[in-house]
Amino acid sequence: MKKQVLSLLSIAFSLFLFYTAGFGQCKPEIQRAFPFLLAAAMIVLLWPASAGGNRRLLRFIDILIILVSVLSMGYLILYQEEIAERLGRTTTIDFLMSISGTLVTLEITRRTVGLTLPLIAIAFMAYAFLGPYIPGFLGHGGYSLERTLRYIWLSSEGVFGLAVGVIANFVTVYILFGAFLEKTGGGRLFIALANLFTSRLRSGPGQSTVLASGLFGTMSGSGVADVAAVGTFCIPVMKKAGYSSQFAAAIQGLSSIGAQVMPPIMGASAFLMAELTNTPYIKIAAMAVIPAILYYTSVASAVYFESIRLGIHRSAGSREQAESRKVLRKSTAFFLPIGVLLYMLIDGYSPAKSAFWAILSTIGASLVQQETRLKSKGFLEALENGARASLLLWSACACVGIVIGMVTMTGIGGKLAELVVAISGESLLLALVITLIASIILGTGLPTVPSYLLLAILVAPSLMKLGLPLLAAHFFIFFYGVTSDLSPPTALAPFTAAGIAKADPWKTTWLVCRIGLPVFIVPFLFVYSPGLLLMGTWAEILGSFLTAMIGCVVFAMGVIGVTWKQATLWERIFLILSSLFFIGGSSYSDALGLVLLAAVFIKQKYWRRKDREGENV
Repeated sequence: MKKQVLSLLSIAFSLFLFYTAGFGQCKPEIQRAFPFLLAAAMIVLLWPASAGGNRRLLRFIDILIILVSVLSMGYLILYQEEIAERLGRTTTIDFLMSISGTLVTLEITRRTVGLTLPLIAIAFMAYAFLGPYIPGFLGHGGYSLERTLRYIWLSSEGVFGLAVGVIANFVTVYILFGAFLEKTGGGRLFIALANLFTSRLRSGPGQSTVLASGLFGTMSGSGVADVAAVGTFCIPVMKKAGYSSQFAAAIQGLSSIGAQVMPPIMGASAFLMAELTNTPYIKIAAMAVIPAILYYTSVASAVYFESIRLGIHRSAGSREQAESRKVLRKSTAFFLPIGVLLYMLIDGYSPAKSAFWAILSTIGASLVQQETRLKSKGFLEALENGARASLLLWSACACVGIVIGMVTMTGIGGKLAELVVAISGESLLLALVITLIASIILGTGLPTVPSYLLLAILVAPSLMKLGLPLLAAHFFIFFYGVTSDLSPPTALAPFTAAGIAKADPWKTTWLVCRIGLPVFIVPFLFVYSPGLLLMGTWAEILGSFLTAMIGCVVFAMGVIGVTWKQATLWERIFLILSSLFFIGGSSYSDALGLVLLAAVFIKQKYWRRKDREGENV
């Protein structure tokens, strides 16, 4: 019975958002509250109350949460006009529905994301109440419980504000697109292409995984979906080539996390960035092209040099290449949805309508081959998979909506920006380092989207106060929000990859952090070289891109400790310093980086020759 109810809820949820993406959205209250109601019910069923204790009592609690969800969200949907006409006056029923809905939001977030985010939301709510008792510039006049809860639940600035609006209007339908692409087998097209491009490289199987994940990421925007689609094929190939289970899972997890920065379909945070900065999504996607290339250059470099360090030489054989060509011929039709999506986004169609037609074209492309043909069962399963994959985003964004509401109502955002500026001594570099540290700390307890949102509303204003352009500030935060998925315990993609590879998830995640260190310099690259975000002349953009590519590769050499041979400690230090000079953003710093790099290469070549001469003697 439970399974059937979950299926019905999932299908209804997906069909509603799919329909509104193609034929027009409802009023904001309905567009956001109705799917959130279905999402809350699914979360309670999928993450029931703890198994210990009185089972009847726990089951009653779950049923009660679902009933309270229906009442509080149904009230908002049915009486939205009356609520608006009261102009802020709170009735008893308003208060009861608001406190009920807020408690439901906190509880379903606790079940899906963990305690960290609900505790942050509760802390900001407490700040609204306790303002008169807080000394110094952080104090304020205070707000009543009724006004605070109404602002959270019944206004367009709280739970049903910008974050949930973006998830409802755009993000979920793209998750559905990824689910249909995975269900029809379209992901095999990207794997076949990657195998053909990388088959003759020394670290071929690892590089194939990196490239396939990047290509699939252009259409999925989800790290976990990327692992599920690509990892099931690539991880066994890597293990066969001699990679350990742990290393194969780490490569897959690190490569798949980049799906969130790979245009045209990036992660949910990119859509949120477009709304927060009032920038067309297609412009955000265009600006992300070079940073995404740098991300995957960093990953590919780390994999290449780690393969040298481990002594892995195997490339793909002729039989594997022939199999890839066969898959490519059968999957050629799946270029259609890619073309449809790109054309519609570039031509100015809304992201939602573009995704709607991309899903329909995916279904159409699947009909070309018998083995990829999507039948009614597969169609319904894709709807279910898409709905379930989006649940964490719905609960997290709803809870972050509480934080956004409290920041807007109390004005603490501006005060925190002034505090960061004061602590950093008006140094942009120090403020960026503070942001990096805050991102790492948040990343230990939060997934990408809430991590980005919190940093965007609390830290981005301080970076802009120090002269960083709006989009550069948000891209910096966005990339470090994505890298929060590298660190446990929220490293969902590495954990999923470890499950496929039958590797220890914790050891895999720490290995991801180690070989993924080169990724952490990418955000600094486009802060000091704005050409990487397509800001400037084409000569500036091309120059910044070339030096940034060199910086990423050299940093990977230093971190892994390999060039064409093992590097000594001092050589590694020189390599890392060289890479940092390459990201300095000036011809002088680039020249210094080149000198240090040349010094390491000359030393390694000289000592290699000297070693050979000694052996001959």
